[in-house]
Amino acid sequence: MSTVGFQGFGNEREIGPETRLECKICWYVYDPAEGDSVWQVPPGTPFTALPPHWTCPNCAALHSQFMVIPDDRPR
Repeated sequence: MSTVGFQGFGNEREIGPETRLECKICWYVYDPAEGDSVWQVPPGTPFTALPPHWTCPNCAALHSQFMVIPDDRPR
């Protein structure tokens, strides 16, 4: 589990295992269902479990630069 506290937009309590987050610098979306092939993060890895050294694969933004995307997808 990451030791970097979430400091971006949204409420840390809103970050669940399936929560998608968007980089507020380049708009990259981290989707736990997809993981991150650049950093070799396997699908199913929640944002809160990303390693401390993980950064946005597009612009190298830190964890704190990500904001919660409201989950309005149909279930």
